[in-house]
Amino acid sequence: MNIFSVPKLLFMIAIFKTNVESEYELHKLRKSFNSYIPQVKWDIDLFDCDRILRVDSTQDLNETIVKLFNKLGFNCTVLEVFHAPPM
Repeated sequence: MNIFSVPKLLFMIAIFKTNVESEYELHKLRKSFNSYIPQVKWDIDLFDCDRILRVDSTQDLNETIVKLFNKLGFNCTVLEVFHAPPM
């Protein structure tokens, strides 16, 4: 790599199991999540039995996300993390 090269960031997709059960809880969580961790794309599948949270990011925020969920009264467990080269 020469001095003019910009390193490419790895893209990370993290999958979590949560206990978010309703649109009301999701709405309550969304405001805090977006203000505390604004640099990621995320969603929760309320129809999945594990209430799956998917987070797309260029940083490892798993511990931060779990702590935020716990602070807000929700359970959150990392199930799997995928790393992919940048597009």
